[in-house]
Order: sequence, then C-alpha cells, then structure tokens
Amino acid sequence: MPSLVRPDGCRIHYELFGDPGSPVLTLLEGIGADIAGWRRSIPALAGEFRVVAIDHRGNGASDDPPGPCTMTTFVEDALAVLDELSIERVHVYGQSFGGMVAQEATLTHPDRVRTLVLAGTHPGPAHAIAVADRTVPKGEPWRALYAPGSPEVRADVVAEDRRVAAQALDDLDPLALPGRQRPHPGIRVDVEAVVLADLPHPGPRRGRVQPGGLTEHDVLPD
Repeated sequence: MPSLVRPDGCRIHYELFGDPGSPVLTLLEGIGADIAGWRRSIPALAGEFRVVAIDHRGNGASDDPPGPCTMTTFVEDALAVLDELSIERVHVYGQSFGGMVAQEATLTHPDRVRTLVLAGTHPGPAHAIAVADRTVPKGEPWRALYAPGSPEVRADVVAEDRRVAAQALDDLDPLALPGRQRPHPGIRVDVEAVVLADLPHPGPRRGRVQPGGLTEHDVLPD
C-alpha cells in the first residue's frame, strides 16, 4: 500500500484510483474515518478523476500522531502526498474534519487548489451553525447522522453503514486496562483561517477563528 513518511516519522497512508491522465481530485476524510468510508463515492468519482484518497494521521492505516498537531500539520501532510506524486494543483473534496483541512489548505496554498467541495463541515466552533432540532427517537442515535427522511428512502445504505460501524467497533484494539477500548488519539487543532461564503455575493472572503478554539480533548462532530 502506498504511504509517505513525514519528517516527524509519521507514516501517511494514501490510495490512488482512476486514470492517471485525468484531473486529480483529493479526498480528505473526517476524524475517525478512513478511505473505506468513501467506498460508495470512489467508483463514481474515479470514472472522471484521478482520485487521491488520504488517511489523516491517526486515521485508518496512517500512524498515530507522534506529538501535538495543528491544522497546519494536516494541511502539510496532504500537500506532501501531492508533492510525492508530482501533482501541482488539485480539486479538493473535504468532508467533516477533512473539510476544515481543505479550507485551511485553500487559504494558505491557493495555488495548489483548483476547486473546493465541502460536505458536512464548518469553519470552526465560533462560526458553526447549530442544527435547529437535533432530537432523534430514543434508541436510534444513528439517525442524527442522516437528513430527515433519508433512512426511510435509503434503508439499504443505512443498513450497510451500521454494519460497517459495528465491525469497526469490534476491531478496536483494547487498552491495557480490562474493559477499556482505545479512544481516538488526542489531536490539538488550532484553526487560524477559514473560508466564509458571503451570499449572495459571489466568491469567498477571508475570515479568522480564534486560535485554540478546538482543544486536545474536543470531539469533532462527524
């Protein structure tokens, strides 16, 4: 499996799909996710793009972070993969935490990003838009992950998602203490710059989020 070892010794795993001659699309996943989470998207995307899917450090087949991280760490990891592949400019698709990485990459390295697609993400807690009604039926917390009515329309998709999630929980490595499971590695993220859409005026404008808005023990919603 292709991987890249960063200067701090952290190994970053990535996978390639599609025709090498097609325009490049980089996929940036959410915290706790992995490349397999794109399993329903990659076949369609690879029909038109050269897809570069990256596991963030601490995710999937990549190594756990050897020390504290900032948003810049994740941006530099992604750019290092592109450099390894001699790719200058890409379309970027960021989901959840990956969307935050994608926003930072676009602001700090605009010459590397052709287009930006954001899904299920936000520019940091200070600018996040709260969901009006987060109530879900008792015993069905998984419904919070889907738009209203979606589980009924795509029952097959929801069933597959739940099977994959259950298997992932079964595969977690236990800690030394009995009955404990390994949490996701603590990651400190300092969001320094974000893209804010000022609709209906076209184009993004530059904004800022107070550093330290996300701390080492915060859990980012996926």
